[in-house]
Amino acid sequence: MKMTNEELGLFFREIRKARKLTLNDVASDTVTAAQLSKFERGESALSFDRLFSVINALNMSIEEFAYAMNGYELNDFQTFISKLNDAQGRKNDNYLLQLREKYSSIENPTTDERMKKILIDTYLRNLNRFIGSEYKVSKEDADFVADYLMSVDIWTNYEVLLLNQIMYFINIETINTLAKDMIFRDTYYQDIHENKEAIFSCLCNIYCLMILNKDNSYHFYRKKIEEILSSSSESEFISCKIFFDFATCMEDYIINQSLQALEEMEKIISGVKILKLNGTSSHLQFEYDLILKKYPLKEQINEDDE
Repeated sequence: MKMTNEELGLFFREIRKARKLTLNDVASDTVTAAQLSKFERGESALSFDRLFSVINALNMSIEEFAYAMNGYELNDFQTFISKLNDAQGRKNDNYLLQLREKYSSIENPTTDERMKKILIDTYLRNLNRFIGSEYKVSKEDADFVADYLMSVDIWTNYEVLLLNQIMYFINIETINTLAKDMIFRDTYYQDIHENKEAIFSCLCNIYCLMILNKDNSYHFYRKKIEEILSSSSESEFISCKIFFDFATCMEDYIINQSLQALEEMEKIISGVKILKLNGTSSHLQFEYDLILKKYPLKEQINEDDE
């Protein structure tokens, strides 16, 4: 939502008053009460650093202030992703196909529009893994996203989401390059909970992908995930932690040929079902079936006998 200086000042005053704060309560060494008064009346603007300072004085995060500015609604991209997640959760491939047609019909699409079309393709692929049909992202589109990610110096939640969705359509070497870019280029935003959770989820998926392909870089990703866990509270990323526990068992089964690890995966799936985390249990069950398909139990037993 784009605001004029006058609208922004008026909005700020409404928020300040709603939070029962006076001009003096919000004023500081960088912004005086008189400067704030002029800002609220639309007579002057505040630089970004001063605006952030006074928002902080409201005891609000930048995200909360921006959310309020947007009428207490998600921004356009968040709304778009929310709709994709909802369609995937309800297995509504018709909605995704209609949305894809909308973006495919745009002549000379912007980068954002093309990215949205590609994201729809990745969601179709994810959904079709469960409903049994085939759907793929073109190499041209996958390369487009990979090239974009390699060009970005500072990653936000947007780039992490793109990597999380596109990783299944690019080669292992490119995934490794991009994943390390994500780790080192997200420094500015990694303490934001939403970003930290997205990175955790993305790293878990990469970790699993490396295990499935028996790529030794899985050691690196396990260590990075453990570092995130060591700096997180017990209540953070519950579903991601469950998936990581599942993934470590997956590693033990595939790499070390441990049948006990296979039993542990089954216990995790059963536990998740008891908790009625249907989305998580469906995902874990699909991964479990995929593991057995690629590394059959009979093959492991024969290897043990030898």
